[in-house]
Amino acid sequence: MQKLLENRQDIELLVNTFYQKVLADERIGYMFSHIQGSHWQKHLEKMYRFWESNIFDLDSYQGNPMLQHIRVC
Repeated sequence: MQKLLENRQDIELLVNTFYQKVLADERIGYMFSHIQGSHWQKHLEKMYRFWESNIFDLDSYQGNPMLQHIRVC
């Protein structure tokens, strides 16, 4: 049985686990090479806030994720 997300620490664990798998995947991991290094922690923090805002109905994320993804393409 999977644990429900209850707090920020749960979100951080979920996001970190997801990106560990993504980065290790030879088919899609390369797409994140432009944010690795000094920008990586900033990206993770943004993802934590995004999911925290959406899952817990908080106002911790401000931004337009669709616009950011369009810019990458």
